[in-house]
Amino acid sequence: MGEHPAVGRDHEYARHGAVTLMAGMDLVTGHVHRVVSERHRSREFVEFLRGLDEHYPAGAKLRLILDNHSAHVSKETRAYLATVPNRFEFVFTPKHASWLNLIETFFSKVARTVLRGIRVESKDKLKERIERYIDELNAEPVVFKWTYGIDDAVEAWPECYFRNELLGVPAAERAERVRLLRRLIGLFEGHDAEDENRRLKEQDDGF
Repeated sequence: MGEHPAVGRDHEYARHGAVTLMAGMDLVTGHVHRVVSERHRSREFVEFLRGLDEHYPAGAKLRLILDNHSAHVSKETRAYLATVPNRFEFVFTPKHASWLNLIETFFSKVARTVLRGIRVESKDKLKERIERYIDELNAEPVVFKWTYGIDDAVEAWPECYFRNELLGVPAAERAERVRLLRRLIGLFEGHDAEDENRRLKEQDDGF
């Protein structure tokens, strides 16, 4: 025991491997969509997109906030998107800014709540544990209220990321980074889930 004790495991504990969680949070309902698999490739990402396509009413445009993982822009992904034109809109977080995506907060919560310090018998048991936890959350979903404004984000961002003289970043590229940041924050800032839900119901009865 020390000042910062850690969870220990005996030498007999065997690691059984890892699984990948792909997830998305619905800002209107609080529902969490997920795919738990052994790998995070284009085919798994397309599987995730197909699940979203099946879940939401036909004709609705789905906007996804994504990081810069290669699977999100791969040839296989683009081929699938071509089969469902105008169905999805991808908005990518700037480099080094995955923390701007709300789902990262959810991943942290999953790790702290149901994964830290556990012992599992197999990857199937690990997958079952994650899916059960998400199912319990979806039984009583909570709508996230975004309160982080653009000024807060720019202030919190490492200052050197914006400075031309420190990184040699051209002024045009710096302006583009700020534009992307403002757009991303604008998607969440002032989001009113109740008003959005009413609007969707007016467009599609029963949604």
